[in-house]
Amino acid sequence: MAVSRGSATRLRRGTTAHAVAGLPALLTALAAVGAVTATGAGATFAGRDGRIAYMGGGEIIVVNPDGSEKTNVSNHPAADAEPAWSADGSRIAFRSNRDGNQEIYVMNADGSGVVRLTANAAVDNYPSWTADGRLLFYSSRDGNFEIYVMDDDGGGLLNLTNSPANDWLPAGSARGKKLTFSSDRDGDYDIYTMELDGGHPRQLTDSPGEDTTPNWSPSENDLVFVSNRDGNPEVYVMHANGQGQRRLTDTPARAEVGPVWSPEGDRVAFTGCFGVGSPALRCEIYLMNADGSGEVQLTTERGAQPDWQAERK
Repeated sequence: MAVSRGSATRLRRGTTAHAVAGLPALLTALAAVGAVTATGAGATFAGRDGRIAYMGGGEIIVVNPDGSEKTNVSNHPAADAEPAWSADGSRIAFRSNRDGNQEIYVMNADGSGVVRLTANAAVDNYPSWTADGRLLFYSSRDGNFEIYVMDDDGGGLLNLTNSPANDWLPAGSARGKKLTFSSDRDGDYDIYTMELDGGHPRQLTDSPGEDTTPNWSPSENDLVFVSNRDGNPEVYVMHANGQGQRRLTDTPARAEVGPVWSPEGDRVAFTGCFGVGSPALRCEIYLMNADGSGEVQLTTERGAQPDWQAERK
């Protein structure tokens, strides 16, 4: 697949999620490390910094933020990806093809009690919990990418976006009133917010590049996201009203994707990929302070799609 970082091709309105070649370039990188789409980023809920779940080698791995006590909690021959912690830290939602199609599943934090929540011929991706225990995800089941919400048993399914554009990569807010997502409804991918019932969509970014994978801070005052507006996919931060947009990373040799806040709000985890577009592609997970300083590498054996568990205070 030929992909240009600086001018990513886009999934055009009306095309389906199966048109993989149309995905933004900064998100195609993880396809080569076991993910059909690009990255998972569940909601960040306030609390003490707990464990980090991530996708490693097609499994869901949990690890302490210092890299210790790494555990494979999915342990399945299928490709499991996009882990997302529930608000109370007791469950992990994830995407898997273990039944032959990309569907949304949920399991206990130790990997027990796996339950399949969706059963549709389309591709269902990117689960993200709401504060009241429901699950957001995006799907091509209506012909283009739309954002849905469902109960934690798979019932109560509702299409929140109902747009001819492609709306994807949802993340709920910590207090459960809003969600953020990326959409091409204005021609290229920008960051939006809306109410959890689908009302009052608001566009926050309008850059010449692709703005994707937004994630709320636990205070709901800020959002982190990835943009290639300066030619390379980097991590940015802005206030929740779209003001104060600034870049946190500056790594021309590495493509960043999928930033998530720590539950205490003072750090950010993200995926960094080297060798995008080449057989030498390698992605690892990094942590940094919320101002972009103090970066450290968390994984050393390939990892992507981090999500941070909130332990109750």
